[in-house]
Amino acid sequence: MGFLAYDSSARVQFDDDTLAHVEVVVINKLLRKESFALSWQEPEDDGGGRTSVWIDTGLPLRFRFAHPSVGRLDRDWLEQLTRGAMSSHGLVVVDRQGLPVTARTQRH
Repeated sequence: MGFLAYDSSARVQFDDDTLAHVEVVVINKLLRKESFALSWQEPEDDGGGRTSVWIDTGLPLRFRFAHPSVGRLDRDWLEQLTRGAMSSHGLVVVDRQGLPVTARTQRH
């Protein structure tokens, strides 16, 4: 299980495969200097619901993977995530089937 760290006080846990796909989309948006919302579902045992954060070039981000190498990226999944990131609702993290991904947010 890897994580995305943002705002120097929070980490969001995603499996490495999902995190690798989200990383590509986020980096491409930021390279174009495009800000956007990033959203994911919270686990039911942590109250459920959805969390959204605003991502822009001024926010330090860190992607930490549990394993040193990531498998092959799925072009269709990347396109699906990219379309979401370009929409008015922002990048909602979904799996290959388009279902929302549940991720645990840790604050420290």
